[in-house]
Amino acid sequence: MPEEMEIPIEAVHEHIHHEAHHSQEQWVSMVALSTAILAGFAAIASLLSGLNANTSIRETVKASDQWSYYQAKNVKATILQMKIDMLKSLDKPVPSGDQAEVDKEKKKMAKIQADATELGVKADERFERHEKLAPSVTWFQVAVAISAIAVLTKRRWFWYLSLVFGGIALYYLIYGETFIYKPEEKEEPKPKATARAELNPGALAANNARVWHFGV
Repeated sequence: MPEEMEIPIEAVHEHIHHEAHHSQEQWVSMVALSTAILAGFAAIASLLSGLNANTSIRETVKASDQWSYYQAKNVKATILQMKIDMLKSLDKPVPSGDQAEVDKEKKKMAKIQADATELGVKADERFERHEKLAPSVTWFQVAVAISAIAVLTKRRWFWYLSLVFGGIALYYLIYGETFIYKPEEKEEPKPKATARAELNPGALAANNARVWHFGV
């Protein structure tokens, strides 16, 4: 994921102002003004795009940590449940606190899973916003470059074209900051190993009961 994009338009901006200062044509001064505005918007778009990209990375790392924590809790709960099922199959007494501990771990797992899923959705939303904002930076840069061409060639229609590109860039900037993210109803999947472990701890215990009979 790219870091905040640099905007190499300072030299172009200075050159346009220099030409506007020495030019006798009024429209060239207007080009300098519009270029300054475009450069300001480009800086804002670049900052917002980079901020969303970095936030997406942080949220993704947090979600990964939560899923690892979920996996650890599930292993603990599964081992306890297998122990309970095995003791029951052998008609052995089950410690009074074991089932309560399993229920407690499962409640924690549900909370961890919800947090991890929420973090994953937030990371996706930030990355989508970053992708929506990134084109605006490019369009602003193109608009500034065309403004420079207008000043160098003394052709006013290039300036008009730069304003069109600036309008496109502004559209992407506004859209990127105002669009409503829809996660398309996809939830963060549980780790595969976790799903298998939760399916049938009783069956695993029954299959190994005879092997562990003398150990119990």
